[in-house]
Amino acid sequence: MINFDHLFACLHDHYEEAFENKLKCIVHYFGRICSSIPVGFVSFERKVLSLEYSPSCIPYPKEKLWSQSNISLCHFEISVSGLIEDQSREAIEVDFANMYLGGGALVRGCVQEEIRFMFNPELIAGMLFLPCMADNEAIEIVGTERFSSYTGYASSFRFNGDYVDKKDIDVLGRRKTRIVAIDALCCPGKSQYRLEGLLREINKAFCGFMDQCKCHQYQQLFKDDQTVKATGGRSIVNLLVGFPFVIF
Repeated sequence: MINFDHLFACLHDHYEEAFENKLKCIVHYFGRICSSIPVGFVSFERKVLSLEYSPSCIPYPKEKLWSQSNISLCHFEISVSGLIEDQSREAIEVDFANMYLGGGALVRGCVQEEIRFMFNPELIAGMLFLPCMADNEAIEIVGTERFSSYTGYASSFRFNGDYVDKKDIDVLGRRKTRIVAIDALCCPGKSQYRLEGLLREINKAFCGFMDQCKCHQYQQLFKDDQTVKATGGRSIVNLLVGFPFVIF
């Protein structure tokens, strides 16, 4: 069940302006859809790396596969400014997620994932039917519309008025916004340097970024000429994963 009572209660029990502005985003969304019902579709997909071998599934890679791989890293670019949601190349947009999709979106949370759920409120629907992600799982959402502009982060978060989403529509009637939720280990400390920690984080990212429609087996994946673009923020990665030199 989705319930906004805890979000409203935050204003009474422990008022912070950021909580009020989260509610402004939600109220603005309902105002918009009451005046003009959105058309189109949003798809939610739980992506899974199989822990057991199956010819029809992508298995969870072991350390031997990664250590023996001679596949070069794809081209990547580093931007010194801009926001994940403002990229214009139809890249996957990373939600640095809680293992429970949405995290504290409907309570006191107000960092990257929770802010994303405020200006893309259709994401909240996924909290109804997408349970906790396991280590071999990620969630991809395609087609959500952005309704609000904002400024700030955490305690400085503020609703900043209406936003008209001009993203193109794909053949399935979805906006060309692909969001992948991947959850890092929570406060891993030194365990992030151990083999099992590194393997878990690499495979979590692999699960999120792979296109399962093209990846019936590893050979197809590695020979495919098409690349998958992804965008993410350095400061958020550092917060969730650990130290910069481990991430890089």
